[in-house]
Amino acid sequence: MKFRIFDKQEKKYVDNNNVVLKSDGLLYRVIVRGVIEFLELDPDRYVVEFSTGLKDKNGVEIFEGDVLKDDNYDEQFAVEYAKHLAGYVGYGDSRVSGCYIITGEDIEIIGNIHGDENGKD
Repeated sequence: MKFRIFDKQEKKYVDNNNVVLKSDGLLYRVIVRGVIEFLELDPDRYVVEFSTGLKDKNGVEIFEGDVLKDDNYDEQFAVEYAKHLAGYVGYGDSRVSGCYIITGEDIEIIGNIHGDENGKD
């Protein structure tokens, strides 16, 4: 599964080459010095955001944490995984009234929840 990593300390997305997400849910940097070593990364520092497998109207891949704009309703919402729906949804300004199932047809990525433009892949 494709993912990206946000560094809360540096306030930017980091290169996830040589980083693995193991079955324990933790991130590890792979270090090769004759032998392969796994250095655990601080889970309080890094945020893992998974790809939804969908693309916006411009063909840009949508990840958790992206902020999207729906052209049909002039709404903005952030993407997150909804376990109870087994899919990705976006919550608007009101988490009670604004829940959108993400389709990708009329939506566009306009940023991310971290305010980092580099997150737009």
